[in-house]
Amino acid sequence: MLTLLVLLETIATVLSVIGAILVAQNTDKSRHYGFRIWIVSNIFWIWFGWLGMTYGVIITFGTYMICNLVATYRNGKEYNEVICSCGYRTGYFHKKGSTLHTHIHCTCGQEIQT
Repeated sequence: MLTLLVLLETIATVLSVIGAILVAQNTDKSRHYGFRIWIVSNIFWIWFGWLGMTYGVIITFGTYMICNLVATYRNGKEYNEVICSCGYRTGYFHKKGSTLHTHIHCTCGQEIQT
């Protein structure tokens, strides 16, 4: 059991470092692969936590997994911020390069055209 834990920890660590390097390069393609590698490393960390009964590791890397899934979805999308006349700031994501026009409703009830 100990050797399996060491193997899982080693694989998870190597994948985590590779993912961090790729995400830090800050290109769409490197982030694309970096987040996916982090997802795989999170699976190994959760497996490691489960076998070692370290529930803090499971919760931490389960949370990271959710964050990485969201980041994977948002990667390649652009965030546009709009400001209502009441001063409220809101925004939306759209695919980079697209000419998406949308209508956003502010919390004050006004419709904001983008």
